[in-house]
Amino acid sequence: MKGKIWLIILFFLAFLIRFIFSLTLSPFLFPDEVTYMKMLESVREGKGLSYPHLTASMLPGYPLFLLLVTSLPFPDLGEIRFFQALLGGVLTLLVFLLGKEIFSLRVGISSSLITAFYPTLVFFSGLVLSESLYTLLTLLFIFSIYRFSQNFSYRWAILTGLWGSLSSLVRATTLSLAPLLYLVLFIYSLKERKRILPILLSLFIFSVIYSPWVIRNWLQFHHFILTTTDGGWVLYSGNNPMNKTGGGIEGVDVIFPEEARNLSEIERDTYFKKKAWEFIKSHPGRFFSLSIKKFVRVWRLYPSPTSGMDSLKYRLIMLFTYAPLIPFSLIGYFSSFKYFRKTFSLILLVSVFTLLHMIFIGSIRYRVPLLPVFIILAAYGGEKIFSLGEHKRISLKNLIFLA
Repeated sequence: MKGKIWLIILFFLAFLIRFIFSLTLSPFLFPDEVTYMKMLESVREGKGLSYPHLTASMLPGYPLFLLLVTSLPFPDLGEIRFFQALLGGVLTLLVFLLGKEIFSLRVGISSSLITAFYPTLVFFSGLVLSESLYTLLTLLFIFSIYRFSQNFSYRWAILTGLWGSLSSLVRATTLSLAPLLYLVLFIYSLKERKRILPILLSLFIFSVIYSPWVIRNWLQFHHFILTTTDGGWVLYSGNNPMNKTGGGIEGVDVIFPEEARNLSEIERDTYFKKKAWEFIKSHPGRFFSLSIKKFVRVWRLYPSPTSGMDSLKYRLIMLFTYAPLIPFSLIGYFSSFKYFRKTFSLILLVSVFTLLHMIFIGSIRYRVPLLPVFIILAAYGGEKIFSLGEHKRISLKNLIFLA
C-alpha cells in the first residue's frame, strides 16, 4: 500500500511540474509547432493531412492525438499541454517499472525520480511537438518487448504489437528498430517452437494497426509509401555538398534545389534520395566525418547556436543535469551487455536510434525519446559503482576502468 501511495505521489508530482511549467511558455517556440496546429485544423475540417495539399510528408499519429485531446471545449493549446503533462506522469511510472523489473528496486526509484524532474523532458512536454507522445509510446513498446521476452504470453504479444505500431505511426524510426527486436525474440524462441505463434500474432497485430496508413497512401498517391515522403529530403539535408555541421537547417546546411521545386511529392522524395546516395558514394570520407559530427550533435552537452535555445540559462541547465549522468550511463550501457537476454531492448533502442541519426541528421531533439532509457542506464551504472564501493575493495584495475 505504501508503494502504491508513493507511485501516486510520483505521478502527480511529475504531472504538476510539467503543467505548471507549460503555463510559463509563450504560444509557440518552434516552426514545427505551427505546422502541427495547421495539420490539426486540416483534419478537423475533414481534409485529412493537408499542408496545404493532401500530403504523406508527415505520419498521422501525432495529428490524430492532437485531434483527440482538443475535443473538449477549452483552448486548444491549454488542452494539449495538460494532456502532455499527464503523459509525463505516466512516463515517470513506466520508467520506475522498467528500471525495477530489469535491474532493481533501487534503480527503478532513482531513475523515476530523475525522470520526474528532468528539465529536458519537462521542457518538451510543453511544446506542440511529437516528442512527448513518441517517447511514451516507444517506452511502452520497449517495456512490452521486455515482458514478452520473459514469458511469450499472448497478452504481451498483443500489447507489443499495439504499442510498436502506435509508436511507428508517430515517428518512423521505430520501424527500423522493430525488426531487430522481433529478430532477437525469434532467436530466443528457436528451442521452444510454441513461442513462434505468439511472435507471429504480435507481428500480425503490428501490421494490421499500421497498414491503414500504407493503404491510404496507395489510394491517394498510387504508390507504396511505407513511412513518409519526407525521408528523402531529410537524408539529403544531412548528406549534401553544403553540409559541414551534420545538421539539417535550410539555408545553413542545405539549400532546396530549384530543379526540385516543380516535382511532385513522390518525385521529390525519389530525387532527394538519389542525390543523397550519390553524395555518400562519391564522398565516403566526408560522409564518415559528417556521421561523427551528427553523433556529437545528438549527444552534445548543450544546445547548438543554430537551435535558438543556446542562451546561458539553457546551457547551464543542460550542462548540470545531463553531463553528470553521462559516465554513469556509459557504465550502465556496457555493463548491461552481460544480461543481454533482459536488456537487449534497451541496448538496441539506444544503438539503432543513434546510428540512424548518424546517417540522416543529428540534433539534441532526437535524443529526447532515448532519455528515459539513458536515465535508467545511468541509475544502473550508479548502482554498479556504489555496490562496488560497498562490497568490494576497489582495485587499481577497477579505478582505471571507472575513470
